[in-house]
Amino acid sequence: MVRPCRPLVLQLAALVLLLSAANESTHASVSLVIENARVFTGNGFEDRTLYVEDGRFTDRRPANAPDVLDLGGKFVIPPFGDAHTHRFAGSGDAASARTLSLERGFLYVANLCNPKNARAATASVTNRADGVDVIFANGAITAPEGHPVALYRSIHERRGGTDTTFVTTWRDNTFYLVDTEEELGTVWAELHATRPDLVKIILSYCENKQRSTDGVTRFGDGLDPALVAPIVRRARTAGLRVAAHVTTAEDFRRAVRGSVDWIVHTPGFGARSSEDPKSVRLSASDARAAAAAGIVLTTTAGAYERSLTAGTVAHGAVRRNLELLRDAGVTIAFGSDDWAGPDTELRALDAFGVFSKTELLRMLCETTPRVIFPDRSIGRLARGYEASFVALDSNPLESLDAWDDIAMVVKQGAVLVDRRD
Repeated sequence: MVRPCRPLVLQLAALVLLLSAANESTHASVSLVIENARVFTGNGFEDRTLYVEDGRFTDRRPANAPDVLDLGGKFVIPPFGDAHTHRFAGSGDAASARTLSLERGFLYVANLCNPKNARAATASVTNRADGVDVIFANGAITAPEGHPVALYRSIHERRGGTDTTFVTTWRDNTFYLVDTEEELGTVWAELHATRPDLVKIILSYCENKQRSTDGVTRFGDGLDPALVAPIVRRARTAGLRVAAHVTTAEDFRRAVRGSVDWIVHTPGFGARSSEDPKSVRLSASDARAAAAAGIVLTTTAGAYERSLTAGTVAHGAVRRNLELLRDAGVTIAFGSDDWAGPDTELRALDAFGVFSKTELLRMLCETTPRVIFPDRSIGRLARGYEASFVALDSNPLESLDAWDDIAMVVKQGAVLVDRRD
């Protein structure tokens, strides 16, 4: 006999509260039968009954009197991932970041430049049964006055801070400054002590070499590209991945040569109209080299307004580069780089027309979660995978508007969001 699902929601809500108090990272035993679900197969949807036991999907009905959840024909997909955010940076934004992520169906995110205490400061809402699962870079390695120093200085000044407090607040915390391999040794020890999940480095206009006022040759707005390989070697020894911020095509090439794991940003994403289009355009051989190296690219196509405007250098470069990378077989992950949420990036990728809606959906709910958490069984609605999913009211392959119609978010068998009528 099918039991009504509202008592189930109350039961699971109580379970979530219990696990919240205990700060558990996984759910207790939950047995479910999920009926009348239109399940995403990777190419389309098919009517299917899903079974959950011990927080994972199984291929048989659980024997221990499972509860029944009737989805009434809703469209069921794996939860989304965002491989480039700056949310969950501290206690001040933790609750709102959790709410925003869950309401949009995102259970997996990567914060690629955060204060070193972000994990502890957001522990009440991250990496636990009722929260969003987050990995942290714990600061970016850049050159003195390289990106993102000026950005954080402006934030600090808007908050009433001074030059003195800027250094003590942000340096060796949200960013680390390196000019030489000798300095890298000291910085690496400090960063590694914070136990990051991955390491982020900054390459930005590295082809623009210039002598600074202190007599040191600097490379655009980021690191000396000769430091990429030493950083990667240290990261490999520590079992860490390296994500490289890039701005230009040459930055991209230097990141590939240095054997990074992720390339953050599509080259050209912030290009101004005065820039030479050739400087931000990849070649087919660049794309093939990245594919051969197994490098992941995160999109951030909508991070700047100029990237969204047809006819601009940025728009043309991003669209062409994404096409080349896709055609070469590079793994492309969704990354918003947006404090306001993922919507701008979603709309941008759809408007560029490079990816079909099926490809976009796979990128968000299959590829990106696995990029963020490669050792977990997530991104599929199949036996042995974590029983986490998002239920939509309408078909996301027909209209991007359907992606806004989230009826339910479930994590490892427990309901975190329920908007069903």
